[in-house]
Amino acid sequence: MGDVRAEHISVDAPGQVHVRNGAVRLTGHAKDYRIEATARVSAAALRDTLPLALAGRGDLEHIVLDRASTRYLNGSVVADGRVSWYPAIGWNLGVAATGLEPARMLVNGRAWPGTVSAWLKTEGTIDSIGPVGSANVDSLGGGSSSSSLACLTVTS
Repeated sequence: MGDVRAEHISVDAPGQVHVRNGAVRLTGHAKDYRIEATARVSAAALRDTLPLALAGRGDLEHIVLDRASTRYLNGSVVADGRVSWYPAIGWNLGVAATGLEPARMLVNGRAWPGTVSAWLKTEGTIDSIGPVGSANVDSLGGGSSSSSLACLTVTS
């Protein structure tokens, strides 16, 4: 493979998902590659167009994400971990969502002012019936000018 770049990538996917301004750089070979990619993604379920960026390394069976990130609801979401596609599709990821403003999802945003942050781990697979997985919230916090939210969950 060597060093491959592709720019100006556009994709229209089911569910009214649209990828625009995509760019990817792959280095190495199929059994040991590095990837860096960026794009802007919109979907019917989202109010905003999301900037996506990822970097990682992989092979024919999986990718280990050093970092995948986006800005959403005026906050940030960052993930790292492993996504596999052979012999089965699956994931094991750590996710940090910080400074999200839930009010941006509501018609009357004044009903829930402030921010929410969460740190979690998620793992699962996709089989013939669809995705099956779990998410364990390590901690959840946030607040507004008049109240605060704090929660710590410990799982074993």
